[in-house]
Amino acid sequence: MNTYVHTPSAGGIVIQDGKVLIITSAIRGSVDFPKGTIESGESIEAAAMREVEEETGYRVTILEDIGTLTYDYEGKESKRWRKTVSYFLMELADANQPIKNLQPGEDFENEWVSPNEAIARLTYDDAREMMKHVAERFLNN
Repeated sequence: MNTYVHTPSAGGIVIQDGKVLIITSAIRGSVDFPKGTIESGESIEAAAMREVEEETGYRVTILEDIGTLTYDYEGKESKRWRKTVSYFLMELADANQPIKNLQPGEDFENEWVSPNEAIARLTYDDAREMMKHVAERFLNN
């Protein structure tokens, strides 16, 4: 019997001027959207905005809830994890805001790309499907 440790997470697909913000992990080399674990007592929305800011340096506002993704993976000591990520469509709180220093320990590189480039470069199938949904519904692509 597989026992999973459930980790509720939240993140965002940030759009601005027809571009999408993707992040590349310096350690894993994966391309994804910013996201992370919801802290105790934190709302899903607050966690999503906090995680985007910690991983990218950008303050954002939420436009709309765009759904959840759930996936399983194996972690340290052969523990099985089930992560459910609540995603929100977001935009920059200030379009002229400069990127500030990231939270220590965050190893991500930001890139603003077209929706089609995001779809081509995202590492995970479920992230590509979420991007296709956002592009069709919100970006007229």
